[in-house]
Amino acid sequence: MREYGFNISSDIFKSFQDDGGAFLDSLKFDLQGMLALYEASYMACHGEDILDQAQRFSITCLQLALTRQTISPLEQRQITHALNGPLIRNCARIEAIHYLPLYSRDMSHNETLLKFAVLDYNIVQAMHKMELNAISMWWNELDFRTKLPYMRDRVTEEFSLAIIVYFEPQYSLARMVSTKLLLIITAIDDTYDAYGTIEELELLADAIERLDTDSLNALPEFMKPIVLALLDLLSEIEATAKGRPYVIHYLKQELKKTARAYLVEAKRFNEGYVPTLEEHMDVALATAGSTYWPTVLFVGMEDATEDAFQWAHSVPKIGEASATITRFLDDIFCDEYEKLQSTNAINWYMRNMNITEEEAKAILLNQVENAWKDMNEELLLLGQNSSLPKPVIKCIVNTAKATDIVGRKYGNAFNIPNDIIKGTISSLFIDPMSI
Repeated sequence: MREYGFNISSDIFKSFQDDGGAFLDSLKFDLQGMLALYEASYMACHGEDILDQAQRFSITCLQLALTRQTISPLEQRQITHALNGPLIRNCARIEAIHYLPLYSRDMSHNETLLKFAVLDYNIVQAMHKMELNAISMWWNELDFRTKLPYMRDRVTEEFSLAIIVYFEPQYSLARMVSTKLLLIITAIDDTYDAYGTIEELELLADAIERLDTDSLNALPEFMKPIVLALLDLLSEIEATAKGRPYVIHYLKQELKKTARAYLVEAKRFNEGYVPTLEEHMDVALATAGSTYWPTVLFVGMEDATEDAFQWAHSVPKIGEASATITRFLDDIFCDEYEKLQSTNAINWYMRNMNITEEEAKAILLNQVENAWKDMNEELLLLGQNSSLPKPVIKCIVNTAKATDIVGRKYGNAFNIPNDIIKGTISSLFIDPMSI
């Protein structure tokens, strides 16, 4: 219930503890109860020791259950899947790929409900497939594969992130617009990270600051297609956002801020400058999308009012928490080249605290869990006191879920696609569900 903004006290779990405050040993044989306790524990806020304890207890019990010969194959799959990541941090669309086949094997399943669920999945999949086809055609026309051979070509992966954030049919325009924007932002990011000289990158930052065709004249030839594509897309967005002039205003502001942050990171790397943790986080949260992610995702959402854009632009605590999760998981699961950069938090901790890479990762993972607790607290506050539309808040939460899923479950698959993410992509866009 906390996920929907209802502030249910964690004290309700005290009834499952003995006089010494330990969870009752008899609970460990109730597998469905343990799965429920495990899921609930991930909605913990700061200072809720009982939920932290519940998480340790449920994980231990579920791991022990896997060693018992008495559990069924269905229960084994449920437990294994749950331990790979709680439902609360998963994407409904990806979860359906796992859950519906399991539900079909449950003797008590409702056959009519199952048929409708499979039919719904396949209908929405067909819609997603048409959207991806349209985006791919647009991307091929830009021909960035030839013009920018150094950039990551991740059309399907970028669109998959949009699916995680909002898969529902009514967000078709939002998915397509946000994917196009994220692809161009990726081109800008990769140019700052791996290709341009500092002098060239300053020109690119200036062009994005101005956002007009006159700025193209000063750019190196390889940068012109990026800015031209961005200007064309902004014109397309402006045409589709009639009656919502604030959309293009806030989007331009975020693009400019992000380009400036990319330039700061590039200069630090070029100079070998190791920032303080505070300096690092100020820029790192900006490049991780503390405000550009929500703004980009809101562009095609009719639910996103001007108040929603203003709220995102103010960097609310829930947005900062989402960006922290994105930044640190990206630092943990990045490739070896990125780990060597002074802008990487792992590198910062190793240099400044004289610790190993594994110790640095452990610190960052703890920071990620703290950020999730920040997000849980904000969800409760927003559920009680905010006039913001619920889909807007859900969008921010799902942004963090997208990074968590891609990082923890698929490793560095965004940079180096692997068989696990390829299987998920096939299920999302190619193979109709059949049970």
